[in-house]
Amino acid sequence: MDLLIKGIVVTPQDVMDGYVGIKGSQIAYVGKERKKAERTIETPHLLIIPGLINTHTHLAMSLFRGLVDDLKLKDWLYNYIFPLEKKFINKNSVYWCSLLSMIELVKGGVTTFVDMYFFEEEVARACKDIGMRGFIGEGILDFPTPDAKNSKEALEKTEELSEKFKEDELIDVIVAPHSAYTVKRKTLERCKQLSLDKKMLFNIHVAETKDEIETVEEKTGKMPVEYLNDMHVLDEYTILAHCIHVTDKEIEVLKEKKSTVCCVPESNMKLASGVAPVWKMIKNGVNVTIGTDGSASNNDLDLLQEMDTVSKVQKLRTMDPTAMDAKNTLFLATANGGKALHKRIGKIKEGYIADLAIVDLDDVNLIPYFNPYSHLIYSASAYNVKMTIVNGKIIYEKGRINTVDEEEVKQKVREIASRVKG
Repeated sequence: MDLLIKGIVVTPQDVMDGYVGIKGSQIAYVGKERKKAERTIETPHLLIIPGLINTHTHLAMSLFRGLVDDLKLKDWLYNYIFPLEKKFINKNSVYWCSLLSMIELVKGGVTTFVDMYFFEEEVARACKDIGMRGFIGEGILDFPTPDAKNSKEALEKTEELSEKFKEDELIDVIVAPHSAYTVKRKTLERCKQLSLDKKMLFNIHVAETKDEIETVEEKTGKMPVEYLNDMHVLDEYTILAHCIHVTDKEIEVLKEKKSTVCCVPESNMKLASGVAPVWKMIKNGVNVTIGTDGSASNNDLDLLQEMDTVSKVQKLRTMDPTAMDAKNTLFLATANGGKALHKRIGKIKEGYIADLAIVDLDDVNLIPYFNPYSHLIYSASAYNVKMTIVNGKIIYEKGRINTVDEEEVKQKVREIASRVKG
């Protein structure tokens, strides 16, 4: 083994006191016997979990964290965010602000993200520099964006990126049309065809607000999920962000098509968009994952806290304290994410990729210890993560990022933000 870690191990089947061994980029051993390794970590009170998977975010929007708050989505997006992006989003700002967000994610035990934004080649560069696993999607809209004159150009960029990174260990390229209300039917069909031709995931915002429902119904005569299904967009390679305002019939469609829904509860709450019927979808067999959205609408990227929120909100929505139990909630950020992304991640299992997070159970908010699922969902936060391993490499340990200069990144973002504020 290159690395052997002792602790309480959260495996797909159970929880055990034992060891996880890593060889190269793979999990080579999970068991109770101590094996020989180049480095062995046997610090007491460690909880070893799969690396967390954030399946919906906009990393570079950290530039706008706290700049525009307390508005409805339509007002926030069209009157503030789109104009700000036009003025301040460029290659430089995307690189540094994405890298800042990645540092925040890694410190919270996140090893994989799905990003939809602009200048995604810069997101990929930041991803490679820090050593994260990233699914990058060029935002496709039917009007000019910061780096594309139209959807045709954005699709061409997507195809170019897919060729550039097709053999990359850490980067996957996805097709990412923004939504059914900002992208025309013909463009959506072209997007799906590209995803089929290149075997890429398809990611889109769906049924996020009542305004969206009204707009799509007025234009198409259908609810958003029904509309996407009508054009054969939905399948097991489709990830739909939000899905707040969906009917029982649409939930059945999502199950039949094996599509994934990514819930982002804190952003939805802050924008008063609504509460997705997450527990109902899970109980009906839909694969549900979790994301943070961008930190302009959240305003942090703490996925452990996001899981706490989704669990408690679903209990309140259903008025059932047994709904969205801790173990099922952890699956949203681990095994379900791996399933959605079609990667051997999200589980501590021999032969899986060695993406892991280590939580310190000796922290005061995690004492005493009885149940790992309870601690992870209801007590822990990013603060409790002490180590993050991606592809077999330790990229965060004891408060320090090993791959990039955190102080330089913070200073660069402050400089960019000073121009926004000015």
